[in-house]
Amino acid sequence: MVFTAFHPSQRPKTLRTCLEVMVVEMLERLRLRSVNQDKLSERKAKLYEMLEHARSALRYARREGAGLRQFYEQIFAVERGSRQQEAECWRDIVMVTHALLPVWQAHEQAHQRARMLGGL
Repeated sequence: MVFTAFHPSQRPKTLRTCLEVMVVEMLERLRLRSVNQDKLSERKAKLYEMLEHARSALRYARREGAGLRQFYEQIFAVERGSRQQEAECWRDIVMVTHALLPVWQAHEQAHQRARMLGGL
């Protein structure tokens, strides 16, 4: 990112705003991760509950447990979704962090220039 189009006095403020936006993006992504993980955990808990009810019904009926396979497959799918959510979240955070570092560096340089010019 290059911010040469701004007046030098506006540059630090503009860079600070960019930094704040990036931090908000990271925090929002972490919030979404938390919400999604909570939903996946709730779904997994419901599946385990349904699995236990199905096991009890099968024991009562003295039937084979082949029908339980669907529950296990759904549980594994939820766990896979949870792992994907984690990986996607951290990939997104890394992407924002890579964009944040040059802006942070430019922000610090602008502050140092302002201090040097203000001290003259």
